[in-house]
Amino acid sequence: MVRKNQKALPSMTLLPISFRLFLTLRINAIIRIEDHLIGVSMVMQSFHLPEPIMPSESEVELARASSRILSSMDLQKGKTVKILLETDNSQQSSVTLPFSAFKLLMTVLTQMAEGNAITLIPVHAELTTQEAADLLNVSRPYLIRLLEEKKFPFVR
Repeated sequence: MVRKNQKALPSMTLLPISFRLFLTLRINAIIRIEDHLIGVSMVMQSFHLPEPIMPSESEVELARASSRILSSMDLQKGKTVKILLETDNSQQSSVTLPFSAFKLLMTVLTQMAEGNAITLIPVHAELTTQEAADLLNVSRPYLIRLLEEKKFPFVR
């Protein structure tokens, strides 16, 4: 409902890129809030919100080249992926990743290749409304309006 002299919220297709990216990557955080007589207050959780990692220009190029090579591999869902790691001082080691972790790595590299900042959080993590607003780079009141309009799943 839009009150007189109040702007309507944009449709989902017109939301800022941070919201669309958040939804596309299906980082479904549960946002916990409590109603009080005076407004909405935050419930503090013991979850530490990681800082977004903004790739440098050289990291963007490296991510672009890496994602191109890795995406050309003929991988089958459900299989494991073995990766050979070599450090600058020629130390070598190999690691076997589950396919799901490899897919996540590909998503991270693809986003970095586009110059996007990356933050990973577990699906079961509970965020305060302020933490979620900070993660999405929007104001807390704007996020609360979106929650009240059921634009995101959340629990009270």
